[in-house]
Amino acid sequence: MSDEKLYQLLREYFGNTISATDCAELLKYLDEGDKEVTSLAIDEVLQEFKNGPIYSEEQSKKVFNRILTDDRFVKHKVKPIVSIKLKWLQYAAAFILIPLAVTYFVLSYHSKNMVEKVNNIANVKMPTTDTTKVILSTSKGMSIALDSNNKQGGLIDLGGNAITNQASERMLAYENKNSWIAKEAVFHTLSVPRGTNYSVHLPDGTKVWLNSATSLTYPSAFLGKERKVILSGEAYFEVAKNQQKPFVIEANGSAVQVLGTHFNVSSYKDDDDVTTTLLEGSVKVFNKHNSVVLSPGKQAIVAAENKIIDIKTANTEEVMAWKNGYFVFADADMKSIMKDLARWYNIDVEFRGEVAKQYFGGTFSKKKSLEELLENLEDLGNIQFKIEGRRVIVMP
Repeated sequence: MSDEKLYQLLREYFGNTISATDCAELLKYLDEGDKEVTSLAIDEVLQEFKNGPIYSEEQSKKVFNRILTDDRFVKHKVKPIVSIKLKWLQYAAAFILIPLAVTYFVLSYHSKNMVEKVNNIANVKMPTTDTTKVILSTSKGMSIALDSNNKQGGLIDLGGNAITNQASERMLAYENKNSWIAKEAVFHTLSVPRGTNYSVHLPDGTKVWLNSATSLTYPSAFLGKERKVILSGEAYFEVAKNQQKPFVIEANGSAVQVLGTHFNVSSYKDDDDVTTTLLEGSVKVFNKHNSVVLSPGKQAIVAAENKIIDIKTANTEEVMAWKNGYFVFADADMKSIMKDLARWYNIDVEFRGEVAKQYFGGTFSKKKSLEELLENLEDLGNIQFKIEGRRVIVMP
């Protein structure tokens, strides 16, 4: 593993953006890699996340021992890093706060308010990335393919939660009658593959529409002082109002806090930015450096490794096109267009030769075939496409 890759994985690990696959790769390197290199890397990365309390050396040793004996690490057979410097442990202790997903810990911007109790979170079985079905999985290891249910849908019982799968409407709905008196929350992850959309009505009444290649992790009951979910991909939220319990979305190193409003968040891992677009109400967008409050029609862009949060006027028609069944391109370059097409048509894209920098505009229905859409793009610009199975080759 290169030094650059190691630093990237460590930042994702402590920043709550690492995938289960990447986490396994990181743990394997901690087991087999150069301990001096690892020590230096962890020390430097944690210096970037040192906003938490400083722990004494004795406290740090105790935290480190707990990490080494944690089932998640034992399962991956991680050996003790005996030569590692203790300085990073003083900061690391501030981050080993609350387990939220398989094989990794969550760095929470609001961890002091998070009191949900989750059992056996390390055993959650996440769906594979190449699945072709909508998957609902839980931190207790249960998993169900929603597409396999009856077309008319049906009731799902996952650990005591009454959930209705309305397959014909591509929607999952939670009964929230008992969510406020529940003593324990189990974390659920709804994963939507390429080529489809799905929606979920959360236990608090919040409605979420998930775009293709998107996953949302949320508790089966919001028990703390806030309602927190984790997003990977793109989703549109209509948050149920609750002045006493803010709604927080964590997405790839940034977060959005609301009380009740309508907005869209795009946080695909292969994009450079996390983009939040507000349609109604008010939201606060923040990372570990800054925060901004959006007004309707505005957009906040949080770039990786950038302390500044950019604000601009949004093209809401373009932003919301995916939810309405369309592609809307407004002066979009070919690489960004092909990213959208890859997620919807479940294709792999290869660029050959020097494809000129071109910008395209137009509206296309997602009901159109891939071939028809590519033909339209060829008519609009100086570009050619070749389809080989699931691979689309882009050429000048």
